[in-house]
Amino acid sequence: MGESGSGKSVAALSLTRLTASPPGVITAGAVALDGEDLLAAPFERLRAARGGRVAYVFQDPSTTLNPLMRVGDQIAEAVSAHRDAAGAKDRAKDLMAAVELPEPHRLQNAFPHELSGGQRQRVGIAIALADDPDVLVADEPTTALDATTQATVLKLFASLRKERGAALIFVSHDFGVIEELSERVAVMYAGEIVEEGPTQSVLAAPRHPYTARLLACAPKLGEPDRALDAIEGAPPPIDDRPKGCAFAPRCRLAIDDCRAGPIALADLGEGRAARCIRTEEVAHGRF
Repeated sequence: MGESGSGKSVAALSLTRLTASPPGVITAGAVALDGEDLLAAPFERLRAARGGRVAYVFQDPSTTLNPLMRVGDQIAEAVSAHRDAAGAKDRAKDLMAAVELPEPHRLQNAFPHELSGGQRQRVGIAIALADDPDVLVADEPTTALDATTQATVLKLFASLRKERGAALIFVSHDFGVIEELSERVAVMYAGEIVEEGPTQSVLAAPRHPYTARLLACAPKLGEPDRALDAIEGAPPPIDDRPKGCAFAPRCRLAIDDCRAGPIALADLGEGRAARCIRTEEVAHGRF
């Protein structure tokens, strides 16, 4: 999670080397799936993993679905990419039912523009589930939906994760969504993780000033008079990052040591880590 421009979507796309290249280039690191590094894998192995082992639900289905193909055919195409094409249409209909699309037998013949935003997003989820992936990556899949439809889609993700046993990587800037869906959270800023740990622990007691400030400017249900403390300034351009902590120019706790050089992601114990040298001050509410 993190504000717009923090690098969430780029990080998610990089898991299966889906970042546009050029300009995107992965220069270091590893993505291990059952011990196999997908970043170093030959293209054929990577292609087999995409959809088959790791599936992606994109942010806006209106731009990722083919406008000239019926949605049932698009789901069937995803099925036949890794399975026998003979039963693809029947499985497509079953998947449409699994994601709670009404009247699958009718909607499978519809074109994307004939569906609502929520229905298009469910088609995108059905495509992602076509081959029972082990890992499901969802990149802010509820951003373009109204509140009621958003709640329904989030409930669907939670039940699919539980029923199918897949790992879910959910990209969002919404604390409520993160708290509802995730067991662990990684907070990103300026292209790097600045805090991570068990979701409830991080949201209840953040240890990085950026996480604390994000929470301070988020409204809370039942607290209509709560003052929202916006974060001054904006994230730095990715090609002009500060020499030290990237958040230092916006941080009220920043000192000279914060600006001197890169800050390591330090282990705080109990499965938590933070990229900050003033975690104790944050823990005591001085942020």
